[in-house]
Amino acid sequence: MRQMSKQHKPRALRAERAAWTVAGVLAALLLVNTYWSFGGQRGLAWVLGCDCTVPLSLVWIQEAALVIGITAVLARGGVWPAPVPWIWKIGTWTMAAAFGAVGLQNLVGDNTLQARLVFAPLALLLCGLSVVVARRSSTTGP
Repeated sequence: MRQMSKQHKPRALRAERAAWTVAGVLAALLLVNTYWSFGGQRGLAWVLGCDCTVPLSLVWIQEAALVIGITAVLARGGVWPAPVPWIWKIGTWTMAAAFGAVGLQNLVGDNTLQARLVFAPLALLLCGLSVVVARRSSTTGP
């Protein structure tokens, strides 16, 4: 096994911690989303900002995206060895871009108060953490 330099150890550790944080937040969102996918209604109107419905197919697509996101950050963060490392790097950069776009849109768009005060900061935090994971040094593994 190749030895890591002292400079790369802190970066790898930061990436792993950031990966666990992003995965934890996405897992919490996955649990809530699963509740809604099985017909739960509590909290849905507050999140949507209206008393409307969401197609079940859209909820399941979102669930799949959350699972893929969890897998990507944990693979890139070095939690487990993953084949084809460039896929996970592209995936985490894509997540960072998506979270950044959603965060900025919620912050400056014509949105509800919860979008500005809850969802925008959360999305921007996930964007920053995804950047930390994506920048993980290629000399430390995948």
